[in-house]
Amino acid sequence: MDGTLSNSPRHLLKVQWSDTVSAAPASAWGRGRYAIETIGVGPRSTSSGTDLPGHLLTNVNYSMRISQVDVSLGIYNLFNQRHYSATSLEIRDDALRQDGRTFRVKLTYAF
Repeated sequence: MDGTLSNSPRHLLKVQWSDTVSAAPASAWGRGRYAIETIGVGPRSTSSGTDLPGHLLTNVNYSMRISQVDVSLGIYNLFNQRHYSATSLEIRDDALRQDGRTFRVKLTYAF
């Protein structure tokens, strides 16, 4: 055994960018913020020694305030990358396939 821990990649990457969007004053979307995030995970092995390849995921989010409601729209795993995560010893499978592209709408009311 080479002393490498399971589910422990040698390389991790996280890059984020966020900025404001200025739309026309009459626009229903008003002024909001967008954010782009890329997360990279290098190759790693499972507890039984199976090698999992590395992957890159990109997430996009747009948020704005309409009256007293914060609205957030997000797309996670934008490019629909199929990847696996290593599991613990309590789960029979060595790795679990993760979700593809997902969408989220979040409304928060302030009072």
